[in-house]
Amino acid sequence: MRGLRSPFFLCVGLALLCHAGCGPSTSEISGKVTIGTKAVVCGTVNLMGEGDLTYQGQIEPDGKFVIKGVPHGEYRVMVFSQDPSPPSAVKRKEKIAPGADIRTKEREEFRSKWTPLPKKYNSYEESGLTVRVNQAHHVFDIPLQEEIPLKEETPLKE
Repeated sequence: MRGLRSPFFLCVGLALLCHAGCGPSTSEISGKVTIGTKAVVCGTVNLMGEGDLTYQGQIEPDGKFVIKGVPHGEYRVMVFSQDPSPPSAVKRKEKIAPGADIRTKEREEFRSKWTPLPKKYNSYEESGLTVRVNQAHHVFDIPLQEEIPLKEETPLKE
């Protein structure tokens, strides 16, 4: 009886290893977010897949992002980028005074590189962005379009 145990446990172990290898495959997604010709300097790239599961990656100052552990499949995409100025500064529309500290100057320089995104990109439903993930490393660059202001129509003269 003791001799039969080893082959039994060996078969069970092999079955478990095979099953573990058949699980959902995941990917690392990386890319760059741009609006027009400029990099989006801050924010997040958000993916929503089957069952409304979401995955998120931080946008770096050069516009690049990485999202790890994303299962293969189809995803809707949204991009969020909030004004990097402190909320109180936005309300007061602060200006940098001569002799202001270095951090304030750096923050203002960073903010000068920020471009507001059209609101449609803040929504999975309205962004129109999708990605199909099906390989171990997936490069997904996201070129966003700036909104074109509508021209006012001039009334017809009679």
